[in-house]
Amino acid sequence: MREPAAGGLVTAFALAVVGVSVAAENPRGILPAPGVERIETLPQNWTDDEANWFYDAGQGSRLVPYDWILALEQPGTEERFLADGHLRDLGLIPRAATPGNPDGLPVGLVRDVAYDDGTPALGMTCAACHTAVITHGSTSWVVDGGPAAHDLERFLRRLTAALEETDASDLRFARFAARVLPATADADDRDDLRASLRNVVGERRGYDRRNLSAPGGTPHGPGRIDAFGAIFNEVSATFLGVPGNVAAADAPVSYPSLWDTPQHDRVQWNGIAENRVSALGPLLFGTAEVGALGRNVGEVFGVFGSVRINEAELLLPRPYDSTAHKDNLLALEKTLATLWSPVWPAALGDLDEARIARGAALYRTHCIDCHALVDRTDPDRRVTAVMRDVGTDERVLGNAARVVETGRLAGRRRTLGSLERFDDTAPVAQILAHVVERAMLDPLPLGKFREALAGALRSADVVGPSFDEPAEGTYKARPLNGVWATAPYLHNGSVPTLAALLEPVARRPTTFHVGSTAFDPDRVGFVDDPAWPVFDTALPGNSNRGHEVGTELSPAEKHDLLEYLKSL
Repeated sequence: MREPAAGGLVTAFALAVVGVSVAAENPRGILPAPGVERIETLPQNWTDDEANWFYDAGQGSRLVPYDWILALEQPGTEERFLADGHLRDLGLIPRAATPGNPDGLPVGLVRDVAYDDGTPALGMTCAACHTAVITHGSTSWVVDGGPAAHDLERFLRRLTAALEETDASDLRFARFAARVLPATADADDRDDLRASLRNVVGERRGYDRRNLSAPGGTPHGPGRIDAFGAIFNEVSATFLGVPGNVAAADAPVSYPSLWDTPQHDRVQWNGIAENRVSALGPLLFGTAEVGALGRNVGEVFGVFGSVRINEAELLLPRPYDSTAHKDNLLALEKTLATLWSPVWPAALGDLDEARIARGAALYRTHCIDCHALVDRTDPDRRVTAVMRDVGTDERVLGNAARVVETGRLAGRRRTLGSLERFDDTAPVAQILAHVVERAMLDPLPLGKFREALAGALRSADVVGPSFDEPAEGTYKARPLNGVWATAPYLHNGSVPTLAALLEPVARRPTTFHVGSTAFDPDRVGFVDDPAWPVFDTALPGNSNRGHEVGTELSPAEKHDLLEYLKSL
């Protein structure tokens, strides 16, 4: 079993006591929300150790210096930023301190790669966006690989505001410095810390401005982020040094579920990333799984990783240094390959076998052409992408097809396996593929490098990762095993429940609230709780149109189909 990264500021004795008490009753360390008496897991083929490793596996992400998050106060109060109530308000999942998570960070936050000066950084893991909790009555269930309900946009804005207030107030800064600096620190040390704080404030403001919703724009809200917008902006504008390549991050999508992802031939809502395998991959990149590694490296660049694009190209292509943790990214993919989709727990209500049988027949006539059935436990299962235009909101598709300036990449080979070179402009997806491929590239002796490139040029297949749009106007349909645990629905999260998805667009809710983890087992989705933010389908990118499948069924038939979907 792989060991999670170490780190923290608590004593070994305290860790031992906490570790024993938590492991005995709650091996995931997840803290129950008020009113919740039990936290349970579902049979998804992961041990507690594997799940904990997934929660804590750093991927090369640097958000702020690690010790700062432990010392930081919430905006407008002296209460610490990591207080459980604050985390829950942001939709994060609080955890107790354990040996693998010594400072009690929530699911998905971790001590990650260091800055250039050796300062450890706070990073974000895959689990931050792909671990769900659903609650019914006094029980919560952890859904590994499920879509998170956190409000990442609000979390980032709160973090930036907390840093700004710390810099702006001498009293707040004094408390912050006392927690971060050693007792022997002098005035020069405090001045250096304040200068570092101001630099980080500038970085966070810049990221927020580029990659969060603009004033008056469509809020991302709980359970969504414009992931591709952030990746494209960071790679083509920030890392490439061409500020004019920034585009509005105005196409937020829901976090997809991760089960069966390694078994898909294409992934992402728009099918843009191919899970390709290359025979030359082990020599060039250290793995044959070039599609999976490339997809994950690209994801890191959107969530606070970085890459240095060489100023000039030499005779032979060179790797681009990056923070991406390749070994962990490959290990994450292998771990996900063993994950099963969740099964409906009996505590949500017994399923009606007669309805399931009738619903299965309806599924075969209405759904199976796009949503194939798979055996969730079959280690050899494979999923072929079904790309269809079902009339849903197209904003994310248009953004992925935009053309940007290539800057210093002009004249360089687009890929290692091609003689084609960049012009002054190129599709942003091609620039992403180029930068990711170079970040994946292993340093090789000159002779081996020439041999590898010659083999790449002779190869009939693309050697590295590809992010080319497979078909205009289409999204990828996937198998629906575990779909009951993935609300809200459609790629942009614009339909709150499966019951609403079976209604014509005119009868679907035009507004509803998102962020609650309270589950509605009848309509199959989350309870519409006005305590949480409003989702408005009239805003750009939020349309709930399309996918009008099964809308003509009778109420009884829809009930049958829902019962079958619960059983998958």
